[in-house]
Amino acid sequence: MNATAFNYVYKNLQVQQFDASVIQIRTFNAGELTTRGVEADMLWKTPVEGLTLRGAVAYTNTKYTGKFVNLDGEDMDGEKGERNAEWTGFVGGTYKRPLSGNVMIALDSDLRYSDGYSLAPFKNSLRQDSYWLLDASLRLYTSDSRFEVALIGKNLTDEIVAYEAQARPFACAPDPGGMLPCNPAPKQVALDQTVATSLGRQLTLQFTYRF
Repeated sequence: MNATAFNYVYKNLQVQQFDASVIQIRTFNAGELTTRGVEADMLWKTPVEGLTLRGAVAYTNTKYTGKFVNLDGEDMDGEKGERNAEWTGFVGGTYKRPLSGNVMIALDSDLRYSDGYSLAPFKNSLRQDSYWLLDASLRLYTSDSRFEVALIGKNLTDEIVAYEAQARPFACAPDPGGMLPCNPAPKQVALDQTVATSLGRQLTLQFTYRF
């Protein structure tokens, strides 16, 4: 078992944001960001022959602690950092046993958890809700590990996870008096958002030969 407590302060931090009104990346001085928390992990070779269990958990609190005025003119001082899940962790295990002769079989599985988080450095940013991901694999291999065939499954529950968001180019909404500017605007309008996401369920059949 291992456990760690940490406190990091990043100074002279710069943050890039996409400006949909001029279709370009703009750089802002975010001043300072502080991240602190604790994390722990464990690995247990159980009394059951061939069975190993593992797990980890982490708590992280990340905030902008310097003056940071973002693309929309919002002061982000004291606001949480984007893509920061307060709680994350996983539990998993591996079971290995002889199958026939020098051929071994192994089953691996991991269940991962992430708390929700904001997708961009804005006060009312889109958010990703908390989620679980399940990975597993079944392997047949020789005891010298020279030959191996594996069926590998990632994100078996087919969970679509968002990693970041930004305004869509040319997404300014019209108003009765004409076209409002995107950023900034006294009567700011909601812009269409594009979101980068993970892949869905993935199944891979893998053959390995080690020389």
